[in-house]
Order: sequence, then structure tokens, then C-alpha cells
Amino acid sequence: KRWAPSALKLRIAATRARHVALGYGDPFRQLPRVYIALEAYKRLKEGMPRRRPVTPEMLRWLKSRLAPSRSHNDAVIWAALSLGFFFLLHASELVKSDAASLADSCLRGTDVRLRANGQDLRGPGEADEVVIHIRGSKVDQLNRREVRNHFRAEDRDLCVVQAVQDYA
Repeated sequence: KRWAPSALKLRIAATRARHVALGYGDPFRQLPRVYIALEAYKRLKEGMPRRRPVTPEMLRWLKSRLAPSRSHNDAVIWAALSLGFFFLLHASELVKSDAASLADSCLRGTDVRLRANGQDLRGPGEADEVVIHIRGSKVDQLNRREVRNHFRAEDRDLCVVQAVQDYA
């Protein structure tokens, strides 16, 4: 695992403070190279490009390369991307990882419902709302579970309701 430079600096400071508090003195007093190495590590780490947020333009570009209305695989990919973007889901809430069990927090098909006029849509029809149930989340400290919804957008190109309906 790669540590952030600030996390390493904090670990060193905590180690030093603990040693001084116990009366052993500063363990890094005779080790100036530790700080030189930390500065070098910081320069290396900062050289890495920062991750950028996803934008609607990126989504349009992705959709231009998919055919969700013709290909079921493309419809799955587009629905997942749309749900993740519009509902601000973490990756662990959107797809199952190897480490987590499916019952933990991953979004399942039964957690996503299409609605029309406030009622669950059964069978064919034009949905005007999509509702998701988030059963568990990294940010849900109280384990309350969440229910979120989105309504149909004017721009059908970037509409999460349309994406889920194309998948269904």
C-alpha cells in the first residue's frame, strides 16, 4: 500500500511524540536522512497526476461509443455508469468487489425500481422516476440505509431514468 506523504509525516511525528512522552528522547535526532527521504517521497508523489472528476461531457463521449438501445451489454454498462454518476455512488456501492459479500452494500437489481406517476412500473411503460435503495455504504455511519430518487430529465441523452429503462 502506498502511503500519502502527509500520513508518513504524521506517523513519524506520532512516534517521536510517544518516545519523548515516555522519556526516551527524540528517536530521529541522529537520523536526518529520514526527513530527506520524506521530502524526496513527497516530490515523487506530487509528480503523479491528480484524479479528475467525471463530467457530463465525458459521459456524452462514452455514450457516443456505446449502443445501449441495440446491445444488452452496452445497456448494462450505460445503466451502471449513469447510476454511479447521478446518484454519486462509491465504486463499492455500485459493483461487487472480491472482498465484500453481495449482501454488504453492492447495488442489486431488486434495489433499483422504475416508477410512473409515483407507482412502481410493472411491465412496459414510460417511467418518469428511478428509485434506488442503498443497503449499506461507507458514509452511512448509522446504518440507516438510504432511498434516493431521480426524475426523468429533459435531455434524454444523459437521463438516468432512460438508461435504466433501456437496460430493463
